[in-house]
Amino acid sequence: MEESKLKELLAGEQRLRRSLGALYAERHEAGSYVCQHSGDPLAIRTLPGYVLGLEMRRANLTQSLEEITVAICEQRQRVAVLERAVRLLTKLRDKRHAEWQLGVDREIEATAQECWLAMHSDLGKA
Repeated sequence: MEESKLKELLAGEQRLRRSLGALYAERHEAGSYVCQHSGDPLAIRTLPGYVLGLEMRRANLTQSLEEITVAICEQRQRVAVLERAVRLLTKLRDKRHAEWQLGVDREIEATAQECWLAMHSDLGKA
Protein backbone atom coordinates (compact mmCIF):
# COMPACT_ATOMS: atom_id res chain seq x y z
CA MET A 1 0.00 0.00 0.00
CA GLU A 2 2.77 2.44 0.93
CA GLU A 3 4.72 1.44 -2.16
CA SER A 4 1.70 2.14 -4.36
CA LYS A 5 1.42 5.60 -2.76
CA LEU A 6 5.07 6.16 -3.61
CA LYS A 7 4.47 5.07 -7.21
CA GLU A 8 1.55 7.50 -7.46
CA LEU A 9 3.69 10.33 -6.13
CA LEU A 10 6.48 9.49 -8.58
CA ALA A 11 3.98 9.44 -11.44
CA GLY A 12 2.67 12.83 -10.31
CA GLU A 13 6.20 14.17 -10.24
CA GLN A 14 6.75 12.98 -13.82
CA ARG A 15 3.50 14.66 -14.93
CA LEU A 16 4.61 17.93 -13.33
CA ARG A 17 8.03 17.71 -14.98
CA ARG A 18 6.41 17.07 -18.38
CA SER A 19 4.06 20.01 -17.84
CA LEU A 20 6.97 22.24 -16.92
CA GLY A 21 8.86 21.11 -20.02
CA ALA A 22 5.79 21.81 -22.18
CA LEU A 23 5.50 25.25 -20.62
CA TYR A 24 9.12 26.07 -21.47
CA ALA A 25 8.55 24.86 -25.03
CA GLU A 26 5.43 27.00 -25.27
CA ARG A 27 7.35 30.02 -24.01
CA HIS A 28 10.06 29.41 -26.58
CA GLU A 29 7.48 29.11 -29.37
CA ALA A 30 5.86 32.38 -28.26
CA GLY A 31 9.22 34.13 -28.38
CA SER A 32 9.87 32.74 -31.85
CA TYR A 33 6.44 33.87 -33.03
CA VAL A 34 7.02 37.41 -31.80
CA CYS A 35 10.44 37.52 -33.48
CA GLN A 36 8.90 36.40 -36.76
CA HIS A 37 6.01 38.87 -36.47
CA SER A 38 7.84 41.80 -34.95
CA GLY A 39 5.92 44.24 -37.13
CA ASP A 40 2.56 43.07 -35.75
CA PRO A 41 1.56 45.51 -32.98
CA LEU A 42 -1.04 43.07 -31.61
CA ALA A 43 1.63 40.41 -31.05
CA ILE A 44 3.87 42.90 -29.27
CA ARG A 45 1.03 44.23 -27.06
CA THR A 46 -0.21 40.80 -26.00
CA LEU A 47 3.23 39.35 -25.31
CA PRO A 48 3.73 40.81 -21.79
CA GLY A 49 0.38 39.46 -20.57
CA TYR A 50 1.07 36.11 -22.15
CA VAL A 51 4.55 35.92 -20.62
CA LEU A 52 3.13 36.92 -17.23
CA GLY A 53 0.56 34.11 -17.48
CA LEU A 54 3.28 31.65 -18.39
CA GLU A 55 5.39 32.85 -15.47
CA MET A 56 2.48 32.33 -13.07
CA ARG A 57 1.93 28.81 -14.42
CA ARG A 58 5.68 28.13 -14.10
CA ALA A 59 5.66 29.34 -10.49
CA ASN A 60 2.65 27.12 -9.68
CA LEU A 61 4.22 24.09 -11.34
CA THR A 62 7.54 24.71 -9.61
CA GLN A 63 5.83 25.01 -6.23
CA SER A 64 3.84 21.83 -6.86
CA LEU A 65 7.04 20.07 -7.90
CA GLU A 66 8.77 21.15 -4.68
CA GLU A 67 5.81 19.94 -2.61
CA ILE A 68 5.65 16.58 -4.34
CA THR A 69 9.42 16.18 -3.97
CA VAL A 70 9.05 16.60 -0.20
CA ALA A 71 6.12 14.16 -0.17
CA ILE A 72 8.18 11.62 -2.15
CA CYS A 73 11.04 11.91 0.31
CA GLU A 74 8.69 11.38 3.26
CA GLN A 75 6.99 8.44 1.54
CA ARG A 76 10.35 6.84 0.75
CA GLN A 77 11.23 7.08 4.43
CA ARG A 78 7.93 5.42 5.38
CA VAL A 79 8.54 2.64 2.86
CA ALA A 80 12.08 2.12 4.18
CA VAL A 81 10.81 1.88 7.78
CA LEU A 82 8.14 -0.61 6.78
CA GLU A 83 10.58 -2.70 4.72
CA ARG A 84 12.90 -2.84 7.73
CA ALA A 85 10.02 -3.93 9.94
CA VAL A 86 9.12 -6.68 7.45
CA ARG A 87 12.73 -7.89 7.38
CA LEU A 88 12.86 -7.97 11.20
CA LEU A 89 9.55 -9.81 11.44
CA THR A 90 10.67 -12.31 8.81
CA LYS A 91 13.90 -12.87 10.69
CA LEU A 92 11.97 -13.35 13.95
CA ARG A 93 9.55 -15.77 12.27
CA ASP A 94 12.44 -17.78 10.84
CA LYS A 95 14.14 -17.86 14.23
CA ARG A 96 10.97 -19.02 15.97
CA HIS A 97 10.42 -21.67 13.31
CA ALA A 98 13.99 -22.92 13.74
CA GLU A 99 13.49 -23.10 17.53
CA TRP A 100 10.22 -24.98 17.07
CA GLN A 101 11.84 -27.36 14.57
CA LEU A 102 14.70 -28.01 17.01
CA GLY A 103 12.17 -28.85 19.74
CA VAL A 104 10.31 -31.20 17.41
CA ASP A 105 13.57 -32.88 16.36
CA ARG A 106 14.58 -33.36 20.00
CA GLU A 107 11.18 -34.83 20.84
CA ILE A 108 11.41 -37.25 17.90
CA GLU A 109 14.93 -38.24 18.96
CA ALA A 110 13.84 -38.81 22.56
CA THR A 111 10.89 -40.90 21.42
CA ALA A 112 13.14 -42.93 19.11
CA GLN A 113 15.59 -43.57 21.94
CA GLU A 114 12.78 -44.65 24.24
CA CYS A 115 11.49 -47.03 21.58
CA TRP A 116 14.96 -48.44 20.99
CA LEU A 117 15.55 -48.94 24.71
CA ALA A 118 12.13 -50.53 25.14
CA MET A 119 12.77 -52.94 22.27
CA HIS A 120 16.25 -53.90 23.43
CA SER A 121 15.33 -54.23 27.08
CA ASP A 122 12.48 -56.59 26.11
CA LEU A 123 14.83 -58.63 23.88
CA GLY A 124 17.29 -59.13 26.73
CA LYS A 125 14.52 -60.53 28.94
CA ALA A 126 13.27 -62.94 26.34
